Amino acid sequence: MPPNPFAYERNGAVIVCSDDREVLVHDGGDERPLWRHSMPGRVVDVAATPTFVVALDELGHFAYWVNGDGSPGSVTPAGMPVHQRAVASSGRALAQANRASAAVAIADEGVLAFSWQDTGAGSRTLYLGNAHCVAIAPDDSLVAIGLDQGMVVVGLYDGAVHQQISLPGAVTSLCWSTGGWLATVGPAMWRIDSAGAASLVLRHPSGEALGSVCASNDGALAAVRAGHHVATVVSLASGKVAAEYAYARVVGEVCFGPDRWLGIGLAGGDGNKVNLLSGAVHRTDTHPGRQHNSWTLS
Repeated sequence: MPPNPFAYERNGAVIVCSDDREVLVHDGGDERPLWRHSMPGRVVDVAATPTFVVALDELGHFAYWVNGDGSPGSVTPAGMPVHQRAVASSGRALAQANRASAAVAIADEGVLAFSWQDTGAGSRTLYLGNAHCVAIAPDDSLVAIGLDQGMVVVGLYDGAVHQQISLPGAVTSLCWSTGGWLATVGPAMWRIDSAGAASLVLRHPSGEALGSVCASNDGALAAVRAGHHVATVVSLASGKVAAEYAYARVVGEVCFGPDRWLGIGLAGGDGNKVNLLSGAVHRTDTHPGRQHNSWTLS
């Protein structure tokens, strides 16, 4: 079962947590609850743009809402069930690209589906075999797919392959980083440049498997989940660990917001945002009607 999907809008507008079928949206400034909605199935991915919050569930339903008041766009079947272990991703620049409903999902047996609600095109599928994770470039021009056999395929939405990069093991998470991509393989993080060359950034000293990699807006830092309980921040210039945040609770996804703010999702529908310069830690307030959880951070 994947960790709880989590998103922190890059400009700090909203924080999005999830718990089973619920999407829980908070104000990015003061962390207060804004609104919540439920999906037909368990949520497998969320994303936030300056205008919209989008979500995808394990049944293949894709939904989007206006992030300020939660007014609905639509809920659209992606045409296929999404595997519980698969990672799904929705573009981080959807509003700028006028694709408020673009969705990318990985289903059983490595089927990658594209669903475009705004064009009425329905879903398109690619059969890749053992696809495990996916990421989208900020300008919506390229999609990168990580395969279990250690390959990253970079291509266009029509299926045309732009690059194929070989890594030493199953690719567990991917993200865009200025001019290229970051990928995790076991306890290692790799950088893939615009020419398709791969270089090792970090081998985590704990030996724990890495996942949910993300990069800061300026491309200087990366953050990644190490094992089940630690969020690690890495300098991409030096490849050294800059900070680590350990929890007794399970860490879900990690996501950079504005400047040096890092969002950390937690199992159970909660989240922290941490200022990497001042050390300030803020937590999301509990939505009315939900159980209030407490936790410690070291």
